[in-house]
Amino acid sequence: MPRHTPTILRNLLSPLLPLLLVGACSPALSSESGDPERGPLGKADAIGSCEGACDGPALVGNCWCDDECDAYGDCCSDKVEICEASVPSFQSFETFRGGFCPPQADCSASIKLLADGSLFVDRMGEPDVGVHTATVSESDLSAAIEILTAPALMSILDGSDPACPAPTDVFESMTLVDDNGEHRTSITFCNQAPINAARAALNDLAAKYIVTSDFTSFKLFRGGFCPPTIDCTSSIELLADGSLKVDRMGEINGGVHQAQVTDVDLADAIEVLTNPDLITILSASAPPCDPPTDIFESMSLVDSAGEHRVGVTFCSGPELDAARQSLNALVEKYL
Repeated sequence: MPRHTPTILRNLLSPLLPLLLVGACSPALSSESGDPERGPLGKADAIGSCEGACDGPALVGNCWCDDECDAYGDCCSDKVEICEASVPSFQSFETFRGGFCPPQADCSASIKLLADGSLFVDRMGEPDVGVHTATVSESDLSAAIEILTAPALMSILDGSDPACPAPTDVFESMTLVDDNGEHRTSITFCNQAPINAARAALNDLAAKYIVTSDFTSFKLFRGGFCPPTIDCTSSIELLADGSLKVDRMGEINGGVHQAQVTDVDLADAIEVLTNPDLITILSASAPPCDPPTDIFESMSLVDSAGEHRVGVTFCSGPELDAARQSLNALVEKYL
């Protein structure tokens, strides 16, 4: 090779050296999750849409719609319109079911949730009971609203036709009310995932906050033999309507103290007081332990099957202890 070749190569490569050095020294932009290299895109170079992709890259194209795209400079042109548009404020959601039958049979039912957490449940087959009410927690309300305002469900509710072919003798509908008005359609026998999720969310709230048992009352009674002037009896009674009645020992002229417990506390107490294992104990023909004869304690549950009552003086066990603790906690909280 001629001796002047290196000089020729140096002359050819010298204009390219600054570019090579920049490429070697400048780290490529990349996301923390290991996504492909990212960097600024001009408006003409950004290809894609944020439709259905607000937490990542466009489904088709090279632009992004996540929270990092502003820093990288690779946002899709419609990110603000699609991903940052204001969400209409939720006001209420209701599912209604009904059919044709005599009024005395009560063939309609509904579950309605309001933005303030109020829950209204009208059960089918309860012509004389009326609407059950409760207030759900903020966390449960937030989780439910996320499901009830899902874009996929909104699209169904805003459809001009029912979500699926519907019969004529029974019907079911869903209604969402927000700042934009009412979104309502028939969903009788429909089985789409967004509809099923909405049904499940409302049914779960109804099951959690509305008492579903045939509970009528539960009473804990304690007493002993003593002169009437000393008052050696006491009782705690909880009714299905949330009434709490307490007769304290040693209050001869004190009368019965009363309070109204919340729907949530009532549901929690009834769950304990209707424990099947506890009902088995209360329904037994003999006390679960050997009681003394000079003092006594009894528990009495009344439901649709009648009264379940037994002496439990000095008796211990997880079911009995839980029932005592549940009632005593209500007394401490409300009276």
